[in-house]
Amino acid sequence: MIPILLAIALDCTPCHKDIAASFAKTPMANSSERVRSLQPAEFLHPPSATRYTISDKAAVTIETPAAKARQQLDFFIGSGAHGQSFLFLRNRKLFEAPITLYTHKGWGASPGYEKDLNSDWTRPVTRECLWCHASGAKPIYGTVNTYADPVFTHGGLTCERCHAEDSKHFNNPAKLAVEPRNDVCRQCHQLNGRTDLKGKSFFSYKPGMLLSDLVSYQTKPQQPDTPLSTTSHFERLAASTCAKASGDKLWCGTCHNPHPTKTSANACLKCHINNLCRRGPDCASFHMPKNTAPDSGHATFTDHWIR
Repeated sequence: MIPILLAIALDCTPCHKDIAASFAKTPMANSSERVRSLQPAEFLHPPSATRYTISDKAAVTIETPAAKARQQLDFFIGSGAHGQSFLFLRNRKLFEAPITLYTHKGWGASPGYEKDLNSDWTRPVTRECLWCHASGAKPIYGTVNTYADPVFTHGGLTCERCHAEDSKHFNNPAKLAVEPRNDVCRQCHQLNGRTDLKGKSFFSYKPGMLLSDLVSYQTKPQQPDTPLSTTSHFERLAASTCAKASGDKLWCGTCHNPHPTKTSANACLKCHINNLCRRGPDCASFHMPKNTAPDSGHATFTDHWIR
């Protein structure tokens, strides 16, 4: 993946070679690409009585009681940290396959397809779907899911997703004002209930801008029984006592370094040094446990509501 990143980050790599090489190994940098090959596999989806056979050439044989068909998979989305879903082109229209390779569960129905009574290969992949998984998407405006060739210019996310050019250089999200700083992460980690403002478009967003100038969010307050969502990181974190007590100091970058993507095990101890738990210094595994998200199929995610 490193050669790809170097090719797409020419403005950054000469001065930030080590960061670029490190970022190239992260889930964000590897969140999409053309499918080259897959491990052969086979599984049955009982609700639709459909048997799927996946070949090493990324072709899928779909066999139902009434018919048999074959479909080539063209792209994957998802780094594999939780799983990978697959996309295919048909007459320049991009669709999502109803099968997903879950990291800890193996092959199964994609999120939203679990109870389908038919093998559905008609879910369109819109520009919004690709925003957080690929760079340089080329949608044909006025269509739902038609794309130019290539569908996207770079697999995964590039530097420009989090860094935008300002008057001097490229901005550092950590040095932005509070809301623009948070919006850099919010663009992909709070997708629920987002609506464009009149005459505005989310897709004109660049890091450093205020998302509130482009969109409005209609989110429900988090309750103890509110289920975890794939993209509910902001809502969950905002419900935490830590977030409320810190004012504006606690944000994604407090714990996460995106290049390389890792979590600081000592981040909690910056404030809680005198309250070291008897369980040891690994605060997150207890106070932010991983849990299933109903909208993610079989994948599990860290619950950012710090209990």
